[in-house]
Amino acid sequence: MGYQFHRNFGVEFRGYANIDDYEFMGVSVEVENSLSLLAKGMLPVHEHFNIYGLVGYGSVKGAIADASQTESVLQFGVGMGINNGSPLELQIEWLRLFDDSFTFDGVNFEGDSININLIYHM
Repeated sequence: MGYQFHRNFGVEFRGYANIDDYEFMGVSVEVENSLSLLAKGMLPVHEHFNIYGLVGYGSVKGAIADASQTESVLQFGVGMGINNGSPLELQIEWLRLFDDSFTFDGVNFEGDSININLIYHM
């Protein structure tokens, strides 16, 4: 959910919940959920194409085996949006969910997200 104040600036609130675990070397690893408030700077490159940057603050809950931890972190990313003049827009983006300060038992983790979003502009 978001709001575009200007053709070059907006804000977004995002929520994410995991539906499946990832197994690494026999151990279950997952990002259980993430909530983010992001500022979005947009640069229209063409009538139907734009690039954007995201920066904001998020809370991420991760789990390894039976241990879980929640951290509040700086999140940032880049992306591009493509549309054909209709209210629908296809976005492809990369977002850093958490950096190497996310720690379990002395081991630091980084987490990235690659997203394909279908957005409807009202």
